[in-house]
Amino acid sequence: MFDVEKRRILQSAINNLPPKQRLTMQLRVYQECSFAEIADIMASSIGTVKASYHQAVMSLTKSLKEEAYEPAQM
Repeated sequence: MFDVEKRRILQSAINNLPPKQRLTMQLRVYQECSFAEIADIMASSIGTVKASYHQAVMSLTKSLKEEAYEPAQM
């Protein structure tokens, strides 16, 4: 049950990312695409994709840290 809750929190954080960051994260993590493949799919440069991925990771890190400090709701 605890793992289910962690997955729900993570998915919620991913869903709250801006569309390009969310797509980059989904392609990189869930589809295991390379940055070059993602760049082709998104018609972007590899540098842009890497920057988007980095921003997504930073946003998720911040969101998940904030979630960890929120008191449990009853």
